Amino acid sequence: MPRLVKGGKWVYGWVIITEEGRLRLPESAQQHYGFKVGDRVFAIRGSCRSGGFGLTKQALLTGGMVLKHIAEFIVDEKGCIQLQAEDQIHLGLCAPVQLLVVRGSRIALGFVAKGPIYEEALKHQELVIVSSEEEN
Repeated sequence: MPRLVKGGKWVYGWVIITEEGRLRLPESAQQHYGFKVGDRVFAIRGSCRSGGFGLTKQALLTGGMVLKHIAEFIVDEKGCIQLQAEDQIHLGLCAPVQLLVVRGSRIALGFVAKGPIYEEALKHQELVIVSSEEEN
């Protein structure tokens, strides 16, 4: 998992939300955040600067923390989540779209849609693109 700039966020690579709304979570991100098949995960709004969203689950929230979530999904057997059209609208996305996956806080995996880190990542051809069409 590289850093794009010294002292910057760690990134897992790119994911694409397909026209059908399917998004595959990078395997290393699944392991780091403990996302497993059948887990209920929640999308929370990303920052105004980076857009996109964060993805978390109840077990990552500490001390009874409660976050207002925008959408919820179940992780399927291929490590994918399915965004419905209304989920995409609430998240400010229009599929197909490519998002940068970053190690966000300890409580949420980040999916970045714009901003400085996104622009920097576009310069790094070595970053992998995780497709929902790939097999485990």
